[in-house]
Amino acid sequence: MSNLLFTEMTKLKRSPVAAVLSIFILLPLILQIVISLGIFSSGKSVGWFDIFATHEFLINLLLAPPCFAQIAGFIFAREYQENTVNYIFISPYSRLRIYLTKILLLFPIILISLFLSYVLVGIAGLLLTQEQLTGATLLIHLQNLVIIAIWQFALCFIALVPAVLLKNSYSSIIVGAGGVAASIMTVLTSVPPQYSAFNPYYFPSYIVSQLTVGNGIPDWILWRGLLTMLIIFIVCLYTTLYSYTQSDIHSGS
Repeated sequence: MSNLLFTEMTKLKRSPVAAVLSIFILLPLILQIVISLGIFSSGKSVGWFDIFATHEFLINLLLAPPCFAQIAGFIFAREYQENTVNYIFISPYSRLRIYLTKILLLFPIILISLFLSYVLVGIAGLLLTQEQLTGATLLIHLQNLVIIAIWQFALCFIALVPAVLLKNSYSSIIVGAGGVAASIMTVLTSVPPQYSAFNPYYFPSYIVSQLTVGNGIPDWILWRGLLTMLIIFIVCLYTTLYSYTQSDIHSGS
């Protein structure tokens, strides 16, 4: 497994993944600064709540779904697009092990990139606000970071379905962008939580926002969102795993 993991990491070094992640990490920082300058121009000040809430809104609703969908699709579909999948499938490693290796690589990428984006926004916040950053605030947003990472990892399996079935990564980007569009429509139309819980791309933003302000989430709404995501995750996991391990060895040639 370690050899496979090292191989996958080596392939990513020679890919556009680093550029995509750099944009994902830096863009929230740039947007945060622009938004804060706009607030300053109106004679108001910003606090840590404004800084982290804005950052998590941008990450959850706009940036993370298409970014991580693109990376997930690329990790799985690259061999098909470059016509090297046959060499992968006739290697001594089983397809199941190759599949699991790619999955294991995806979560650390998501977690580390989110952590770096939080760090940069936190550093910018030290310059943008005079409000003291407390340990309680850090703990809340560390909790939010973990929730976002786990949820965005689960969402990647939705984007993996077209990547594995259609054998290209571009379809994954479309899925991620569609998730963003669905979330924006949910916000613009003010869909009540009991219905927005069925939108897996919007629900993590709802959870994080409620936890940040200290509001309790009704159990029935929470379970509705969690069960929706769980069902989608299981279906997508089965679909991608079955297709990847049982597809014709000549696929992509």
